[in-house]
Amino acid sequence: MAVEEQLSCEAPDPTPAEQYGFVEARDVIWRLVETESFDAVDVCRGVLKASISRLQRVMPDAEIATMLYRYADEHATWRREED
Repeated sequence: MAVEEQLSCEAPDPTPAEQYGFVEARDVIWRLVETESFDAVDVCRGVLKASISRLQRVMPDAEIATMLYRYADEHATWRREED
C-alpha cells in the first residue's frame, strides 16, 4: 500500500479533536517527506513515537497497547477486504 493510501485512513466517526490531530499530523508528514525528502517510514515512526509518548502522560500503558492493537487489527482487516 502506498504511503498516500495509508495517510488517508481514518477511524470511523472521529471526534473533532481526532480529526484535527489526524489532519495536522498528515500535513507534517507530507511536508517532511515531500519538501524535506525524509523517508516516509522514518517520519511516520517518529510521529507515532511522539504520539505514544504524549499518550503515556494521560493513559495507562495497557490502554495504549489495547488501542494500538485494535487499530492494527482493524487496519489489517480493512486491507484484507481490499485484496
